[in-house]
Amino acid sequence: MSLVRRIRAALGIGVTWAVGWGVTGAAVFSGLWLALEPYQRDRLATFAAPTDFRLAATGAAALVGLVSGMLFALLLSAAERERDIDKVSGWRTALLGAVSSLGIFLLGAWAMGALGGAAIPAVVFAAFGAASASGTLRVARHGSVGAGRDTARLVGPDDHEGGSGD
Repeated sequence: MSLVRRIRAALGIGVTWAVGWGVTGAAVFSGLWLALEPYQRDRLATFAAPTDFRLAATGAAALVGLVSGMLFALLLSAAERERDIDKVSGWRTALLGAVSSLGIFLLGAWAMGALGGAAIPAVVFAAFGAASASGTLRVARHGSVGAGRDTARLVGPDDHEGGSGD
């Protein structure tokens, strides 16, 4: 598989995750906004308008989804190289999704100096990454059968078009 195709595949997975994470982020942050007491909303509104807050939160969730999805694609192609898509373990795929999302979250929390209270959000990010990875695997399996192929192989970074990399 050429480098351009690998990059395109990673971007495709990243964009797919970004859409899912962005939509989920919009729903969660809109719900949180509605759950706040009026005085809490007023306090928060001094920093940003309600629409700006929700748009920024949605954008941040989508960006984290994009980067996490691309990291997941890289990890999956390295870990499951040359394996048929129907032979890839669902648990391992979920673990790789959790690791990619948790890694991005922890990097961001560390950069902001907010690692102290990050236990619960870290679990949420890991769970969402695992769910996203499982969904990605399910779609990939369905796509390989629906396209008339018996199996689809995951191609790792050292593989070349039409060859096994040997």
